[in-house]
Amino acid sequence: MFLRNLALRWIERNLKLTCPHCKRPSSLETFKRGRYLLAQEELTCEQCNETSPVAFWRYHGLFPATDKDNLPLAG
Repeated sequence: MFLRNLALRWIERNLKLTCPHCKRPSSLETFKRGRYLLAQEELTCEQCNETSPVAFWRYHGLFPATDKDNLPLAG
């Protein structure tokens, strides 16, 4: 279990972090804190003070939101 957690932290340490609430990139301090956290661990945004699991931060870093994401569905 220890080696698995260590490997996961090593793989994910350089992924960009973006707040899932305010969509801003993480500050350097937040990135340093969240860099080695596992997916289920919580991270707090310094700009909007919202807390989310690190997995959401990494997902929004990989797939940044676009203006089209906020448009209502046509129907």
